[in-house]
Amino acid sequence: MKKILSPLLMMTIATLACSVQLTNPTLAPSPMPDVMPPTEVINAVTATPASTQLQRPTLPPRPTLPPPTTASPSVTATASGPRTVKIFLIAQDDNGKSGKKIGCNDSVVGVNVAIQPTVGVLRAAYESLLAQKSQFYGQSGLTNALYQSKLEVDGVNLKDDKAIVALKGTLTLSGACDNPRVEAQLIETGKQFDNVKDVEVSINGKPLKDVLSGK
Repeated sequence: MKKILSPLLMMTIATLACSVQLTNPTLAPSPMPDVMPPTEVINAVTATPASTQLQRPTLPPRPTLPPPTTASPSVTATASGPRTVKIFLIAQDDNGKSGKKIGCNDSVVGVNVAIQPTVGVLRAAYESLLAQKSQFYGQSGLTNALYQSKLEVDGVNLKDDKAIVALKGTLTLSGACDNPRVEAQLIETGKQFDNVKDVEVSINGKPLKDVLSGK
């Protein structure tokens, strides 16, 4: 009896196993995602090395300009030479405090004025002086003894260390003290240049001293 039941039991077990296998549903494969997972996107990006990133260019340092020279300009300056010259005016009753002392207790004082770059800086200085037609120079308190005169430069030459300045026109004076004032303004305007040691001024062909003395 034991031998007969064993095959039947085995067949029953096999039948049950097949039915379980047939009724077990087949799982459908998961569809592929349409979007790549974020981690894969991040991994796909290649980072730019820091060495290839654009950097602000380093500018060269500005050159240090030399300090301005205090030397007197030269008459033989080039066309790119001094852009300023001095004209000389009068500080009345200054008694030599502001500049060189002259007659009537006055002082003659140099004032910088702008000019166009030129090789004729000596001529430009005299032209700038004679172009001043006001009795007073701005708010400086300086006076111009030549303001009534109608003078112009007729010629300027440099011989050795002497400036020879020829003027033409009319010299007008307002009193005895104008004589040393006019002389100082005309002479010192030429002597401002380092290669001019002496100045000779004439008006209409006559020496300045003769004109001032009325000869």
